[in-house]
Amino acid sequence: MGYPRCVDGLWMRSNVSDGKERIAAVVVTYNRKDLLGQCLDSLLRQSYPLDALYVIDNCSTDGTQDYVLGWGGAPGAKDAVDSVDRVDGAGPAGRRRRPLGPHCPPAAAPTGLVPRAEISDEKPSETVRPIPLPSSADRRLEVHYVRMPQNTGGAGGFHEGMKRAVDAGFDWLWLMDDDLLTSPDALEVLVQKKKALESSRDRSFILNSLVLARDQPDSDRLPFPLQELAANGQPRRGIYHWRLSEVQSQIKDGLYRWACPFNGTFVPARAVAQVGLPNKDFFIRGDEKDFLWRLARRFDMYTAVDSKVFHPVPRDAGFDGKQYYSIRNMIVVNRHFDLTTLRNLRLILLSLARG
Repeated sequence: MGYPRCVDGLWMRSNVSDGKERIAAVVVTYNRKDLLGQCLDSLLRQSYPLDALYVIDNCSTDGTQDYVLGWGGAPGAKDAVDSVDRVDGAGPAGRRRRPLGPHCPPAAAPTGLVPRAEISDEKPSETVRPIPLPSSADRRLEVHYVRMPQNTGGAGGFHEGMKRAVDAGFDWLWLMDDDLLTSPDALEVLVQKKKALESSRDRSFILNSLVLARDQPDSDRLPFPLQELAANGQPRRGIYHWRLSEVQSQIKDGLYRWACPFNGTFVPARAVAQVGLPNKDFFIRGDEKDFLWRLARRFDMYTAVDSKVFHPVPRDAGFDGKQYYSIRNMIVVNRHFDLTTLRNLRLILLSLARG
């Protein structure tokens, strides 16, 4: 069955033939091989096994490519991989990849002050290899290593990974950066909550794992805040909580009514068809917020607090190069809200104060 919307030149569609929805994780990385390895190992140990794993490498120079191509398999497995180009339709182990959908006008995405980045003439290369799952001797995890021809940032990485996973027919995507660690039952809890919500609610939804501070003795600390909820269950803008205990009273049936995007975010493929892909022009910072607020117009959002993942606490580097992208991109994100001019002025003043 085809989806009703064309996204970035491709028709997004599902490919469920046996009644079982297929799940792919999408991990974006750049020059953090050691952290990436820990992330991948935690995904391989999931009690509810993934069907596929997309590793989007933003042209790393630290040996990430060799590491991923040799990860998770027996010695010498790297010599047997199948190299796949996005445009030729070839697939792993002789299986044909689904052909690209018919071309159509690209989906509209907010641009505003964000100039379109220069695009390399080179295309991303994709290598696909199945590796054994520790939990099941007769099952394999399909690992897609996608090497970008240049660093496209987190925004470009998630754009590319989600587009490939949805086009390949996966039904749910689990999104994360390379510095996230997932608890062994994190995906299993998400699937359980998904089934419970599907049986009790008609409105579409996305789920998120609970993001806790990594390598911290304080198990109550959140590396990214959760927004306060109003009486109607909607987030109260400008009020944030940095400790799990502060929102315990608003957790119902193991769910908190908001999410922390791109850190264990569990998204149905149909969401991409309806709201489009992350805006790759953002490069870094704010792309997840823009995608979140586009989703919020059509989807309910929940954090499943028993699905635990761990992320380092961000360091405040003051006004650096990344802060430039934060200001530039949040000016675009603020278009989702009222009082846009005042929000932009506050954003700039706070950023200058940090510098």
